[in-house]
Amino acid sequence: MDVTQDLVNEISYLVSSTDWNAIGNELVGYVEDFFNSYGISGADLAPIGMLALMVFMVIAALVACVAVCAIVAAVFTFVAFVVSAVVFFLQEYLLPAIALFKMAKKAGYKYPWFAFIPFAQTYLEFVLPRREFKVLFIKAGVDMRYVVALVFIGVTATGLTAENVTNYIPVVGGALGVLLAIFITVLFVGCSWRKMYDLFCTYAPKKTAVTLSVFSLFVPLIYTIALLVYMNKEPDFGAGNYYAVSNKAGFMELNPEVQGEAEGKKAEDKS
Repeated sequence: MDVTQDLVNEISYLVSSTDWNAIGNELVGYVEDFFNSYGISGADLAPIGMLALMVFMVIAALVACVAVCAIVAAVFTFVAFVVSAVVFFLQEYLLPAIALFKMAKKAGYKYPWFAFIPFAQTYLEFVLPRREFKVLFIKAGVDMRYVVALVFIGVTATGLTAENVTNYIPVVGGALGVLLAIFITVLFVGCSWRKMYDLFCTYAPKKTAVTLSVFSLFVPLIYTIALLVYMNKEPDFGAGNYYAVSNKAGFMELNPEVQGEAEGKKAEDKS
C-alpha cells in the first residue's frame, strides 16, 4: 500500500512540475526548423494545413454517415425480422390453431387441443372432414383419413432426409433423388389441396370450396382468413350434426335415428 502511494505521489509531482507549455513550444520549434531547412515557411504551411483540415473533416463526416447508415440498416433489419417472425407465427400457427380448435369443438371431436400442436394440427385438418379422401392414386374412406394424415406427415417430415441419402448411391443416386423430390412435391401439393378442399366443403359454402382451396395453395394467408371466417359455422357432414357415442376416429358418432331423418330430409330437398 505504501509503495503504491509513493508511486502515485511521484507521478503527481512529475506531472505538476513539468512545464507543458515549454514542451509544446519546443515541439513547434522543431517542426518549424524542419520545414525551414527545406525552404518552407509557416505562411506556406497555412493553406496546406487548412486543406488537410478540410479533408479530415470531410472524411470524418463520411465515416459518421456510413456509421449512422449501418446502424439504421441494422435496426431496420432487426425490426423487419421481428415483424416477419410475428406475422409468420400468427399466420402459420396461432390463428389457424384458434380456428381449427373451434371447428373441432363444433364437430364434436374429442381432442380439439390437437390444433395447438404443430404436427397434430395437420392431423386435425385431415380428420375433421367426414368425407372420402380421394386425390391422384390415393383413396381412403372416412374412417381411414387418419392413416392418410399420418403417412402425409411422416413422408413430408422425412422426405428431405431420404432425398439426401439417395445422393450417396452411386450412378443412379442423383436421379433417384430428383424423382423422390418430384414425388414428394406432387404428394404434398395434392394432399394439401384435398385436405383444404374437404375442410371448406364441411364448413364453408360448397360452391366456394374449389376456389378457396386452390388459391390457398399459392397464398396461405387466404387459407388462414377463410378458417377464421368459417370457424363458427356448424359443420355439414351430409347427414346432420348430432352425436351420441365415441368412435375410433375420436368423433361422437351420428345418432342413427337422427341420421336417417337427416338423410330422408336431404332426399326430399333434392326431389
